[in-house]
Parts: sequence; structure tokens; C-alpha cells
Amino acid sequence: MLLIVSCAAVNKKERSGKKRTSEVNIHTQHWNIGTDSLNLYMHIFLPLNHFVFTKQKNHFMSEVAFTLVISDNEENTQLFRETWKEKITELYYENTRNPDNYFKTERNIILLPGKYKLFLNVQDADSRKNWKVTKEIELERVNQL
Repeated sequence: MLLIVSCAAVNKKERSGKKRTSEVNIHTQHWNIGTDSLNLYMHIFLPLNHFVFTKQKNHFMSEVAFTLVISDNEENTQLFRETWKEKITELYYENTRNPDNYFKTERNIILLPGKYKLFLNVQDADSRKNWKVTKEIELERVNQL
């Protein structure tokens, strides 16, 4: 017999049924890992119509560069920094212009409970256009199922 138990928390503001605006968005949730650490799970949504896509042989492609910085909110010290690139591909050009189409990516980061400031910079590799998102979060141990 296999029993799986999981605990997670979602920010109250993120539970609302509001439609995403056509900007870069970060949604977070977290859960306990062991006795002292938490896993911060970040969902990142990018509206495709903001990026430059180039025609390839049988699809359209865009390259996006990310920089994520997590700082302690009280002491303003950097605790985590990661940069990465991702390629976005779409079969049809129309899909790249539709404001309802989003590219979704995610990140898992292990942190201690506390108050943090997230900073995400997203850059279109072709146009060099930047989007910056700053968000404050408080991570507390999850004590409910």
C-alpha cells in the first residue's frame, strides 16, 4: 500500500479567479521539506505577444533570458541568484500574436521560513526588451492538510 501526503500553501491573492493581465506574472506556492526548510515553487507566465519570434524551417522561435534574485526582505541581503535561457517555439505565427497565449515555466527553490523579496528580470534576446517583476512573499511552515 502506498500513501502519499502533501502540504502546500498558495498566496490568497493568487487564488482569486482573476484573469492574468498581459504582463509577466509570478505565482508562488510553498510546502514543507523536512523539519526546517520550505520548497518555494514559482510559476512564471509570459505573454507570447510581447516577444520577437523568428521564422525557422517549420516553426517560429524566440529566446528568452531570465535572471531571478531572492533577497532577505529585512536585511536586504541576496540569498539566491540564478540566470537561465529558454527557447519558446510555436508552430503558427498567429499563436505568437494572440494576447491570450502564454509561455509557462517554473522554478523550485529551497528556503527557510521568512520574508523575502523576489526580483525577476525577463529579456527578449532579439529585441533586448526587458520586463521586471518584484514581489514580496512571506514563507511560513504549512501546518494543515
